[in-house]
Amino acid sequence: MKLHFAGFKDEVGSPVNEGLNALRYAESLGHEQPILFGYTPLARMNPFQGLLYKSFWNEGFAVTPVAKASNFDKLVALKEFASTVAVHLHWHSAVLAGASSRGEARSRLADFRDQIDSFKQSGGKLVWTVHNLLPHDAKFVDEEIELQAFIADSSDVVHTMSHSTVEAMNGLLTLDAKRILMAPHPSYLGGYEDYVSRHEARVTLGLREDETVYVILGALKPYKGLREFLAGFDEFAAQARPDHKLIIAGEPDGSAEVMEFVKLAKRHPQVLIDDRKIPASLVQYYMRAADFSVVPYLRSLNSGAALLGATFGLPVIASRQGSLTEVLGEEFAEFLPDDSPRGIASALMRAQRLRKPEANEAASTFAAQLAPSTVSTAFARSLRSRLLPAGTQTPANHAGTAFSASL
Repeated sequence: MKLHFAGFKDEVGSPVNEGLNALRYAESLGHEQPILFGYTPLARMNPFQGLLYKSFWNEGFAVTPVAKASNFDKLVALKEFASTVAVHLHWHSAVLAGASSRGEARSRLADFRDQIDSFKQSGGKLVWTVHNLLPHDAKFVDEEIELQAFIADSSDVVHTMSHSTVEAMNGLLTLDAKRILMAPHPSYLGGYEDYVSRHEARVTLGLREDETVYVILGALKPYKGLREFLAGFDEFAAQARPDHKLIIAGEPDGSAEVMEFVKLAKRHPQVLIDDRKIPASLVQYYMRAADFSVVPYLRSLNSGAALLGATFGLPVIASRQGSLTEVLGEEFAEFLPDDSPRGIASALMRAQRLRKPEANEAASTFAAQLAPSTVSTAFARSLRSRLLPAGTQTPANHAGTAFSASL
């Protein structure tokens, strides 16, 4: 029999076939009437979802991917085999993406509303994670705001990854406190290969031991403040010793602004750029070669990049955006006061205080506190108590456990 990777692409019978497989597997673990828990859209290049759901199977969930996001409602056909059917909606940018006119955007919005209403009326439950203030490439902002408000009002559970999310969304969205469930973004411990040494990573990338190295890793997009950070980096490097290098690794989004930045970076004597979709196997080389992880975003609510840096024990230089000031501690983080060259340069100068083992240890400790198994277990238990009726049987000693204050 040929090996088949179920759930990696939309196929005939998806996502019901994958849901049935998940239910059978959960029952083989001893879970009768598990929660059928679909998630969409899929982020296969980022291990975030796999880490977030790491412990769900032990908590009575049958977790199943929905490869084509618009098919999420089909899972409700399996409700007789599960205690409940829930769909976890992560990013909703695909609903309006590609709309060529406001009229088309509104038509898509209406269709999505009908689909959600039908899913809910059929007994399905909706979980939504507030990842961003708005989709990064939003074209029809009013419709995106209306879409978010509808999703929030339709969700049985609204998952936020920081306590500051509600305040950050003010002016865009009002969240019902009774529906909110806070569960932090897990660190990436175990999510990426991590066996090369700092020395091997630096030799591989052509770096010297006496150079101070900063890394920006992730898709290259205008909102990430790349040009602004490079201007500040230049001002800082001009007044500091000339042994500072900046690694930029990620796939450009194709916008004119980013493509012009890539050309500039390729000519810059202190910048090393890898402008492609970065294979997971190479992430450890960039992170182990670096002294600092940089998250210079112009707008952001949550940042996996900040968690990735801490996972590799790196001090983080980040914008004062979204949840970053709440999540990151000053013992391993320095914040950019603004996006001006002078402000960035001053922050880079202050960040040199973190060139010490204590800062690396603090970053690693922070990542360990947000270990995927810890976050996932607490999230699953809290979700279970929200999704099932009061008094429903839960796994032994697992009922209604809340998140600890440290998370």
